[in-house]
Amino acid sequence: MNGEIEFFRKRFFGGFNRKDVVNYIARLADERNVHREAYDAAELELRAITAAMDEKSFKYDELLIAMEARALEFDALQKTLDAKTLECEELKNALDMKASENDTLKKALEAKALEILDLKAAKNDTLQVKKKKNKKLRILDDRH
Repeated sequence: MNGEIEFFRKRFFGGFNRKDVVNYIARLADERNVHREAYDAAELELRAITAAMDEKSFKYDELLIAMEARALEFDALQKTLDAKTLECEELKNALDMKASENDTLKKALEAKALEILDLKAAKNDTLQVKKKKNKKLRILDDRH
């Protein structure tokens, strides 16, 4: 039976004895432990990276919401600007019309002022003619 066991060992373990098998299993366990430690370290690193990504994602979502709010504010301001621009254009057109009316009234006023000056000059001329005539008449009256 002992020969059969040796035959089985040789066949099953490839000719290794018990000590070789135990050492081999111990080496495999050590390698497994090294790989397990590396796996645990990688898992911790992955968790840290995932947490950092979640934080960045949260900040990104916050920034996206803030950006959308700013975009709505910008749209509202753009509409207000467009309305104010239109209002300014209407006021400019009204101002241009008033300026044109003022120019027309100014020209009419200048024409009236010239007419009044002409009338005053004519009145002064008439008064001077009357004064001269009256003076001549007085002189004539005084002579008579």
